[in-house]
Amino acid sequence: MLFRGQRTRGRPIGWPLAPWSWPRGSSGRCLGGGRVSDEGSSPVIVPGPSGLKIALLDVESVKHHEETVPELLSALLREIERDGVLKHPIIVDEATLVVLDGTHRVEALKALGCKRVAACLVDYSDPRIRLGCWYRTLKGLDSLLGLVEKLKYKFGFQLEECHEIKPEELGKPPIALALTDGKRYVRLVAEFKDKREAWELAKLLEKAIRELGVEVGFEVEEDAMSKLRGGEVDAVLMTPRVLKE
Repeated sequence: MLFRGQRTRGRPIGWPLAPWSWPRGSSGRCLGGGRVSDEGSSPVIVPGPSGLKIALLDVESVKHHEETVPELLSALLREIERDGVLKHPIIVDEATLVVLDGTHRVEALKALGCKRVAACLVDYSDPRIRLGCWYRTLKGLDSLLGLVEKLKYKFGFQLEECHEIKPEELGKPPIALALTDGKRYVRLVAEFKDKREAWELAKLLEKAIRELGVEVGFEVEEDAMSKLRGGEVDAVLMTPRVLKE
């Protein structure tokens, strides 16, 4: 993965740091497969092991439709400038060049004046390719119910405690989102039309939680719940799952 054409120890700066090898019989354009995703609202899970097409694309040629989160973009810019590498290729639909995962990486490279970006080219219609969702992990809570009370009375969110909630229930009116500490669940009830509007509510809720001094992180669903069970985080903000259309 080229980054400003610089080199170090005989390899281009920006080449993937994780161990990899060319598949037997490949033309040098494929990498061994797996889950390739590290940011965005809809992580992409690609099948593996398999051959993945990797290409250098003009950074202006790829199209993305997701909004960027300023804090994430700033952090990524600092990381790339510090390390001199872009650690993961973006994921792009080969037919349309729409960015499926990597919006922040594209914008960071543009801001740094880079002309090309390494991209993993996939067939979005392939049923083996799945979309996931990003949960928010929360650290620094005294209690979930204490957080809920502040969110209700300071910001006016309509939050209701419930015994349990299934991930597939989220994003279906009137249940937009949910919070859990692993013992209890609290659902956000609101007027909204679809999952896109539910994700907008997630941004508002996340902003309010940050304003209360809570540390917010991003993890895919499975990793977020695993960290919650392991006591690494205090609570999780559950968001709607993405479905391919």
